[in-house]
Amino acid sequence: MPNIPYGGEGVPSGVDTQEFSYVELLAGHTPEFPAVPGYQGDGSVALPAFSVVGVTTGNLVLAEQDALPLAIGITWAPILANGVVQKVGLIRAGNFNLDALNWHASFDTDAKKLAAFEGAPTPTNIVLQKVG
Repeated sequence: MPNIPYGGEGVPSGVDTQEFSYVELLAGHTPEFPAVPGYQGDGSVALPAFSVVGVTTGNLVLAEQDALPLAIGITWAPILANGVVQKVGLIRAGNFNLDALNWHASFDTDAKKLAAFEGAPTPTNIVLQKVG
């Protein structure tokens, strides 16, 4: 456990030089993003949280551009590649920064990503935006 030196009660004596960076997940506050339960991954492929996914043989996999499976939602939590079936909530609505999501390599341009949910086999209320 690290020892943090304090210059006085509640006052750090040193200067923190760590830098952090992140990409905003949300691009707006509407629509709200509920996670719909009942989807699963079979544990054969790892999927990070916030992956754009489709369903094949009853399991979630990364959606592919102009191929099957088509995008139907975004994973709420990661799926581990541990050979065990895992249930995960699927986000079916929300306003997301397309750069914060995990995509299949076939979505190689922003235009393809922005069109990912157009013509989805199951309608969604997912809005994608390029932020910044």
